[in-house]
This record gives sequence, C-alpha cells and structure tokens, in this order.
Amino acid sequence: SCIGCRHPERGTRAEKTLNESLQSHEAKSPGHFVYMNLDLSSLESVEKFCKEYLQRYGRLDILVNNAGLNAGGSTADGFDLVFGVNFLGHYYLTQLLLPLLRSRRRCSDLKGEERKLCNEEPEARIVNLASVMHHNGHTDWLRALKAGKGIMDSSYASSKLAMVVYTYMLNGEFSKEKGVAIRAIAANPGAVQSEIWRFIPAFVQPLTASLMNVFFLTPQQGCSTSVAAACDELEKNIVYLQPYLMPSWGRLPFEVVGPYVGAQPMDPWIPGSLEEAKTSLAEVCDAAIARTLGKKDC
Repeated sequence: SCIGCRHPERGTRAEKTLNESLQSHEAKSPGHFVYMNLDLSSLESVEKFCKEYLQRYGRLDILVNNAGLNAGGSTADGFDLVFGVNFLGHYYLTQLLLPLLRSRRRCSDLKGEERKLCNEEPEARIVNLASVMHHNGHTDWLRALKAGKGIMDSSYASSKLAMVVYTYMLNGEFSKEKGVAIRAIAANPGAVQSEIWRFIPAFVQPLTASLMNVFFLTPQQGCSTSVAAACDELEKNIVYLQPYLMPSWGRLPFEVVGPYVGAQPMDPWIPGSLEEAKTSLAEVCDAAIARTLGKKDC
C-alpha cells in the first residue's frame, strides 16, 4: 500500500507505524506500506507522483482521496488553497491514475480460466472524502477555485460538494465502459477529532477540544466510512456513506453529531442539475490544469 503525503517526516513515520502494526497483527499480511511524496497543492507534484507510481507499480486496486484542510491561502499554482487541495489535486491525481485502474481488470479481453479468475476479482474502488458540509456548497466552480476570497467565502463546502459530484461523474463514465469493473464511493467521515482543526485560533482551542471530546468521533470511528467504501460489498445504487444513525423523518442534526453506527448509506444533496454540475466541474478543472501545465487535456 502506498501513502501519498507532502510531509516527508510524517510520511515516513506513518509508514513505520503502519508496517509495525501490520507485522504485529495475528493474521500477518505479506504486504507492506510505502511512503511517497505527494503535495496536492501543486499540480506538478501530483504529476511527478503519478509518473513515479506508474514506474514502480503496475497495479492499482483502491484509490482513497483522503487529504483535506480548511485554511486560507493559495496553492503553488495560484488557486484557492482549500479547493485546490481538497478537490483539484485529487481530481488530477485520479485522472492520471485512471488508465492503471482501467487496465487492472479487462476480463472481456481474456479467455478460459484466465477470464474466470478475472471475473472473480473484486471491483476496483475510488473513495472520495466528502463531508456533511457538502449541503452548504455551491456549484460556481470558478468562484470556488479563485484565490483571495475572504474568510466568509470559504471553499470548503464546495470542495466537498465537488467530491460528491465527481463520484457521480466517475460512475457515469464507468457504466458506459464494457469490461471495466471500477466503482466510486463518496465517504463522509463525520465530525472527527482530527488535525483538520489545527488552524483554529489558539485562544478558542481549549473550548473546542472540550466540545470535541464530548460530541466528535475518534479517528478510528471516523475512518469507518472510508474502509467500508474501499472494501465492503455494497449495493450498486450506493454512492454516499455517512457514520450516524439516520431516522427516516429527518437528516439534521443526525448527519452532524448523531449516534455513531459505522457506515450507513444515504443520498447526498446536489443543488440544481447534477448533469450541469458534472459538466461544468470537468470543464473548469480541465481548463485550470491545462493553463497551469500548458497541456491540452488531463
């Protein structure tokens, strides 16, 4: 398993910790974890990572687009930092790795026993980290991508909405491709005690820490939707998972801080036309990448 991380020290520490945990587990696995440098705020770094990954490994089964932040600033390419990291970097990463995912299981090209074994393999998965905040997002992707917005116009919600829209976009593409078994799932981890809150002003951190201890999920609980999206057998119509008990008569406040039950499917919220949102998202992101890297397409 490959860990893409922009901090070498944190990346190597995560690699060491995970490999030690893997070896100490009762059901020892022949696999291992490898850290590779990846900075999603730089499209050049994303491209470099993908080229190196393709050279080192000839297979990809599961891609988890997990990075996220909620802080002001701009990316190395001049885009809004939040939208650039939370979505644009993931979008370009996925587009570059899609050929590897597509080549993983072309069962229709095989015959006999090879085809039978191929059909028995589980489908490849793409997991896109979403959030309950996608409810507050808008589909003006150009505005979301533009740097220099004020604190009251954060792109966080729209970046998470983009992840949901992209999930639908990918599944729409895969459904048209014969012999390709790939599926995308959007995963809302819930309100989690994680480092995404490290940018909160220091003077309110004691208060927020107390509230988090009472109402927020642990990191172990927060990863349940991602693990389920990556590994579980899910009904074909499921595109979005969230971790709380959800009554049939209402979503809020249960989708924010409801009783934790693991991974539960539900329909995400999309403002306006989904088809228009998908089309405009691809157009805006492809154009931004082309301008930045001087290419005609992804």
